Amino acid sequence: MNSGSDSSVERFREEVIEKLSSSYARDHLNQQEFEERVEQATAAGTHGELRKLLMDLPPAGAPDPLVPFGDSSSRSANLTVGRERYLINDSDAANESTVIAIFSGAERKGVWDSPKNLNVVAMFGGSDIDLREARIPAGGLAINVAALFGGVDIVVPDDLNVEVSGAGIFGGFGGKSHRGSSDSRAPTVKITGVAIFGGVEVKIKRR
Repeated sequence: MNSGSDSSVERFREEVIEKLSSSYARDHLNQQEFEERVEQATAAGTHGELRKLLMDLPPAGAPDPLVPFGDSSSRSANLTVGRERYLINDSDAANESTVIAIFSGAERKGVWDSPKNLNVVAMFGGSDIDLREARIPAGGLAINVAALFGGVDIVVPDDLNVEVSGAGIFGGFGGKSHRGSSDSRAPTVKITGVAIFGGVEVKIKRR
């Protein structure tokens, strides 16, 4: 009888969790605050309860620190340096997006356009992020992961530079920084975050 209202709350719940993830990535929330608010969002049953979780947070739209290079008039391009080939999403790259898996699974793989900042939240679920066919922004990609009783696998092609600096708390955050190219123009993937009673694994593979 209330299926329309319920679906509206569910859609708003996803929006709220995405905004909480964004605030956590920008250090507007600490780890404990983020976990508590996500739990409250999961349990909330009305729009009002969900709205309260965002009232004291600044709006989205912080300046983007990543500066792309190359011809800004080009919407997308392939950058080739020696034998290395990078798929570049130049001026059309979104600033930020979020992948959420709560009691479910989510993935980004195949050919897809990566944003400049990607938030990945896995709570009692799992996410697979495969960058081997993704178009990476010329200025690089920052991935912030929160795995709470869940798992996240990230695959990065071996011709990209990777910086890994996550932490595991009663969980594991596996993966090492990798130098895939000596060319200064090669995009860098920066992976940070936390795994709490969960696991994050960063894998380097050939395209």
